[in-house]
Amino acid sequence: MDGNSVTTAANLSGRESNVRYRRGVITQFTVGDGMELVYCKDTASAGLLPCELAALLPHCGTFRTIEEHARACCGDQNPTGQAMSQMQARLKELAERGFLISDRQVFETLIEPTVPRSTSVAIRSICFPTCNRVESLERCMQSYISNCRQYGKTNDYVVMDDSPLPEVRSAHRQMLATLRAQHDVNIKYAGWEEKYEFSTRLIKTKELPSDLVEFALFGDEESGLATYGANRNAILLHTIGETIFCTDDDTLCRIAAAPFKADGLLAVSRAYAPRIGPEETWHFPDRAAALNAANFEDSCLLDMHEQFLGKELGTCIAEVARTGLVDLDRTEAQFHNMLASGEGRIRVTLNGILGDCGWPRPLFHIHWQGQSLERLTRDESEYQALRISREFLRVVDRISISDQAPSQGMFLGLDNRDVLPPYLPVGKGEDILFGQVLSKCIYDTYYARLPWALLHDPLEPRSFSSEGMFSPLIEDFFRLIQELAYTLQMDRRLSDPKVRLRILGCHLEEIGRLPAFDFRELVCLRVWQAASEEVRYLEKAIELADESRQFWASDVKAYVRRRRDQLLAREVCMPNDLSERLDRTQVMSIAQQLVCRFGRLLQWWPDIVESARSLRAQGYTLAKPV
Repeated sequence: MDGNSVTTAANLSGRESNVRYRRGVITQFTVGDGMELVYCKDTASAGLLPCELAALLPHCGTFRTIEEHARACCGDQNPTGQAMSQMQARLKELAERGFLISDRQVFETLIEPTVPRSTSVAIRSICFPTCNRVESLERCMQSYISNCRQYGKTNDYVVMDDSPLPEVRSAHRQMLATLRAQHDVNIKYAGWEEKYEFSTRLIKTKELPSDLVEFALFGDEESGLATYGANRNAILLHTIGETIFCTDDDTLCRIAAAPFKADGLLAVSRAYAPRIGPEETWHFPDRAAALNAANFEDSCLLDMHEQFLGKELGTCIAEVARTGLVDLDRTEAQFHNMLASGEGRIRVTLNGILGDCGWPRPLFHIHWQGQSLERLTRDESEYQALRISREFLRVVDRISISDQAPSQGMFLGLDNRDVLPPYLPVGKGEDILFGQVLSKCIYDTYYARLPWALLHDPLEPRSFSSEGMFSPLIEDFFRLIQELAYTLQMDRRLSDPKVRLRILGCHLEEIGRLPAFDFRELVCLRVWQAASEEVRYLEKAIELADESRQFWASDVKAYVRRRRDQLLAREVCMPNDLSERLDRTQVMSIAQQLVCRFGRLLQWWPDIVESARSLRAQGYTLAKPV
């Protein structure tokens, strides 16, 4: 490559002053005499730059005009005219030499793609994991069947039942047979018997380890933890090759548009996203108030997911860009590289949540930002009531695409045509861990959040834990897996999801086989690191809180003090859900065994999936028609 080549980013005449720029994907090499060799992957531009000029590039990470970049780089609220003029000249040089790229270049890539655009794929199945909730499941399915029939959809309905008692499973089958006869729809069901039969076939097809297939589909009896993830794994194996929609059995297909819903699309890279996602939140004192405030509308649920699910990133953005506003201000260079290369796929779509929040403790308000926090803290007495209410609306205000995994999996569209990772078979939080393993192992995964919420409406009354906002450092076992997975950094050049799953699996298995002291030490170090990062984040939020929100800041300070007091406790590294079920002397031993087993499951999961795909091709599926 010619080191003297020049790539012009845009015509920088006066009438182009509104064009905005950000740095490309830059690699820099020190070459002596105060010079650096700089290469931009986006434009394939290379050149020698003085170190002081190259040092400006890290400050140009988001789209801004040359003038806005210059003001930020000057670091002075009121830089002199001469300083601004000199800084703008330097930045224009970087743009002219191809090291800063314009928003117009990005949009030209969108409108005139270099790869074929993908088309919509019909969702084949709506899936319901359930356990001991015959009445709730019937009410739930009636609502989704009604929506699909209203809009002429002919999808299947798949029920995965984790109920331990045969009589409850029989009641589910009878109820589903009645639903099928009433609505003339295809309903498929699997309980323990169907799962056991399928697991036997699965093991024989590819000589898979029987203990791992059983762990994937039935969990671990010794730990005593619930098997929500095992039930979801059964859904993945039954629906391999499909795009699906998965929802909890205590939800209703009542669609509420986001307040102040906007047209267009917002793209957000993880680095610029709020800590707990781009959604906005409205709190309500009770369910009646939440329902009264909701903007319910008649819409086709599956259509809104099919608009994005399974499509390339560039396809989704280009379709919106032709008719509406696309906001890329909070995206990084990697996002634009995905657009240019045709990589990046929407593997998950999700709705917002209206109604019961689904969380065990009233801790959400601690991490709120922006307008969500402003609404919650407008009045102190109202705040004290709302922060202990379980009722809220949490949803994005427009279509939002991000590489940030969601914090809940209550309403998910999943592209299950290729391998997805398994859910952690045991314990709560399996949906959170699933998203993070997905992002780590299938690196070009993106999530499309939709500006419509669905109703979470449990039949049974629910309340927060009596411990209130003071939660253990490791509330659930999945958090331990989550922290240990963070200790692995994988090269993005390893693009094969199966390879990446096996690498992560080997990493966790090795940790699970460490000597007991070393395992406990590693967990403690990760817990301390996570707590430190959270405290830094919260202390910055406290600094930014104005005088009118000091009551909220007091709650955050109390939470931080509690966190600090927990750090040297003996149980700091013990998952609380295991501690509640096991003798304390067993907790870390069982936790370590589960880490090892999940690591082995990740390594074997691609083979398990291919075995299920092979059985499906032969006409054998996990769930059976009722």
